[in-house]
Amino acid sequence: MGRFFICFLFFLTFVSKESLSQDYLNLNGKEYYKKGDYLYEFGILKLDVYKVFLYCDRKNCTKSDILNKNGSYALKFLYLRDIKKKYSKKGWEVGLKRNLKRNYRKYINEVNWLKNITKDMKKNDEVILHIDRNEFAYYKNDKVVAKITNAKLTNIISLPWLGDNAITKVCRKNLFGN
Repeated sequence: MGRFFICFLFFLTFVSKESLSQDYLNLNGKEYYKKGDYLYEFGILKLDVYKVFLYCDRKNCTKSDILNKNGSYALKFLYLRDIKKKYSKKGWEVGLKRNLKRNYRKYINEVNWLKNITKDMKKNDEVILHIDRNEFAYYKNDKVVAKITNAKLTNIISLPWLGDNAITKVCRKNLFGN
């Protein structure tokens, strides 16, 4: 028993609480499984902005399942510094324009809706973007900020991180767990 306890303490010393707690996401009583994660850094100084996690409603969900909205998935953001909403709004605009290109204008109502619900973020805030086919829910610190049924919105919401022109190729690759 003593040897087990020493091994357990050794294990806890080298495994962070975050890595253990981020493997699953419980949302509305349903368990989601982590596919991947990515640390977003900004600028020449590589300032840590947030860590983003991709969760799926099934252990064996595929990239195709997520991109085709075959099931339910969530992007969870853990903010590592304060971020003003004007920068997040700009991020939505840039990330969606990069992916939608000439089709951006077709989604302007959805982009404006996203920008309108965007809030200032404080260090340690958690935001979850939950997509369940054509339904979208935006959570901030475990509280529902907005909910909507909109197929056009759910088609574009994850593009800045999972689209062909994601914020970085490494982001997309890491989130899909490749």
